[in-house]
Amino acid sequence: MPHAPLLPSTPDWYVIRTHPRQEFRAEQNLQTGGIEVFLPRISARRSRRPAEVAPLFPQYLFARFEPGTRLHDVSFTRGVQAPVRVGADLATVDDAAVGFLRSRVRADGLIRVGEPLHPGERVVIAHGPFAALAGLVERIVPEQERVIVLLTAVKSPMRVEVDAQSVRGA
Repeated sequence: MPHAPLLPSTPDWYVIRTHPRQEFRAEQNLQTGGIEVFLPRISARRSRRPAEVAPLFPQYLFARFEPGTRLHDVSFTRGVQAPVRVGADLATVDDAAVGFLRSRVRADGLIRVGEPLHPGERVVIAHGPFAALAGLVERIVPEQERVIVLLTAVKSPMRVEVDAQSVRGA
């Protein structure tokens, strides 16, 4: 009975722990070494400073490689602390999970965290000079990550433009 030829299997995705604040360095070095890497990014705001690009999972990224031939290369890449292990086994991530995260990446390369706001939605401003005031989303300015809110908690309605990350659903 003839045997069907075995198709080469696609390597698994593995979880890689990086040194603190070295995610981008590890990503670049792994890619330079021919390793497929996925580092999900978000726009993060730290206190009152402008938003900056940050990893979705600080100190972690995903890499697809064949452990039998590339584990040593990955482990000794600058920026990498170590591949994550569960017991004696390397921690793998399902292709579908990585695919889902990749499907959420916008054109700017970032993943939007949280549910998107919609005009007419009731919100409360969480930060800034209008903190704790309630209103309705009037318009969204996605390219600037800003929201126009019609404040309803004041005597006469007033429109304010605030950072999209400073409002939350009421």
